[in-house]
Amino acid sequence: MKVTGEEYDSARVIGDMGLILKDAGGPSVIGMMALDEIFSAFQEGIAGFSGGPVNAPLGHVCAYAVVAMKALLQNNGDKNAAGEAIVKDRAGCSFDPEMAIIAINTVARKAAEVHGGPVTDTLILASEPTRCNALYRRAAKAYVDLRAGKSPADVVCDLDQERQATVEAHANAMFTGMLGKDIKVHVTKLGPAARRKGKIVEKYWAFDALADVEVTVNGQTARLEGFVHDLLPKIVRGERTDVAWAVPLAAAVMSELYLASNTIINVTVPAAVAAAMGTMDPKEAAAVAERAGFITVGIPGARERAEQVARLAARIAQTT
Repeated sequence: MKVTGEEYDSARVIGDMGLILKDAGGPSVIGMMALDEIFSAFQEGIAGFSGGPVNAPLGHVCAYAVVAMKALLQNNGDKNAAGEAIVKDRAGCSFDPEMAIIAINTVARKAAEVHGGPVTDTLILASEPTRCNALYRRAAKAYVDLRAGKSPADVVCDLDQERQATVEAHANAMFTGMLGKDIKVHVTKLGPAARRKGKIVEKYWAFDALADVEVTVNGQTARLEGFVHDLLPKIVRGERTDVAWAVPLAAAVMSELYLASNTIINVTVPAAVAAAMGTMDPKEAAAVAERAGFITVGIPGARERAEQVARLAARIAQTT
């Protein structure tokens, strides 16, 4: 088990799960996905995403909900001790530690609205410092940059460039440590509409990614142009065996970027600051911020939420 280090006999786990699934009747798709994610609570990473380096939307919290329950029992109900151990573990195994911990906070808060308890309390308490610092740092940057004459789009673009660099740096460090080789993965191009045309496809890149990736291992570089839409099908068909070795490394980084839209503070915070300062009205600030989020805005939804936050920020500024 992550954090607690408890060991479980594999045969017992498999047997127990067989009995549970036999008696479960007709489980839902989401229920089975949640069960898959719960198995990420094991250090071996035998299933799911939520205990691994990629921050997958449906699995934000499943692994660490189980871990939090176990850690509370191990620490005699001490939420602070359990929470600190959880944050340390999550930060150490994620491509983007800050966003991963904020995601835990978000989902734990939503879970607490339905049925709060010691586990949700522990996860919120553990992740709240990271959330507060992340929001403050982005708000401070947006305020300074906007006062210096930058636009909200500039701020969002800077934050997304930082987000990509963070993912690549952590991925490179993990891969280098795991494989004992000097590894560098860098996404050199990322845009929408690689194969198709249409309003949604051309606006939101995650539906049809146009991506170029460079992978370097001990000085040997593979340039993977059209990685998703062109190169991967060719590699699967055995037509590009010369660069197939680089695919697992590039795919892991691209997976994290594909799922970046699960945490959108790079868009909402600059829009809110711009609206509060009177630089733009909330609707315009949200639209501008959404267009600039070349990593964070892979799917729809950011603009509406950014506008809501921006309107609230403007009202707060007018009240004070």
